[in-house]
Amino acid sequence: MNKKNREPDFMPEVENLQEQIGALQQRIDLVIQNKEKVRPKIFEKVKADYEKKLESLFNELNPYKEKIEIQIDSLQDSIAKLTDEIDSLEEEQEEFELRFIAGEFGEDDYKPRQEEFNSIIENKKAAIEERREARARYQTQLAFITGEPGREEVEPEAVPEEPPEEMEEPLESQEADNRDFQEYGDMQVDQGIEQNVEEEYERVKLEDTSGGLSETDQEPLEQRSEQAGGDEYIWTSKPVLDVIEGDFAGESYPMDKDRITVGRGPNNDIQLATDTSVSRHHSQLTRENDCYVLVDLESSNGTSVNGTRINRTYLKPNDEIMIGQSKLIIRPSKD
Repeated sequence: MNKKNREPDFMPEVENLQEQIGALQQRIDLVIQNKEKVRPKIFEKVKADYEKKLESLFNELNPYKEKIEIQIDSLQDSIAKLTDEIDSLEEEQEEFELRFIAGEFGEDDYKPRQEEFNSIIENKKAAIEERREARARYQTQLAFITGEPGREEVEPEAVPEEPPEEMEEPLESQEADNRDFQEYGDMQVDQGIEQNVEEEYERVKLEDTSGGLSETDQEPLEQRSEQAGGDEYIWTSKPVLDVIEGDFAGESYPMDKDRITVGRGPNNDIQLATDTSVSRHHSQLTRENDCYVLVDLESSNGTSVNGTRINRTYLKPNDEIMIGQSKLIIRPSKD
């Protein structure tokens, strides 16, 4: 991290307090684990002493909460600014490339300029990644500060009672039961074969006379799709996309249109603006009858579903979609 973005002077003190808190919490855990080795009043005295010191350390740490939040907001603003700069550079690069194709520039002018564009963009992407790492560290420290200082006492696990032993039946009785069960099973199998043959005959007869299956023989559409072995999944309600990882974790997007585009550019239905590993027009989801299809728009880093990179695939509930550093999950709406 360069001089401008180096960590503030108060961070060594924060880290020192966190180390002391961690050491005290370990001591409290050890005291609780060994409480049976001493008298109750000794246990309570030592535990209370450590908890009082722990509370005091948290009180020293709390004033840094606002300072850390300011650092997180500043990093987020810097990431957004750099992302906008990359987007503008890529647009300028595309325009330059189109003018080269049209013959406005020669090869000698084109190659150095493209290398310059790529170098600037890569440097800005590296700066964004640096800020993301710093933001993650601050978020971890903030979560530590806002955590509860108290430690719950661990209750000993109850030992389950063993069930009473069952009396074994006499061997002769077991053998008799087994013979009866075998005879009954053979009879059921014979009856089942006869019944299946009759049902198959009636089904074929009905198809010959009516040109297809009766309404009672027709399966629900979702079952037929799955049994047919196809990739299609028939949705009975409009799905929702939840972002579960990445800069936009916690956001939800209903599939309320027949075509939803995803990308970094501002003209997408789902804009992942600060994720530089996402292309400006990365992928799209389309509704085809009652199916939903995900298509990768020849993005730079690709689109994956359940860990497999795809070009085009049908989606079913709880599929995990990876677009850049953002993970989304598709689920039925709660309507």
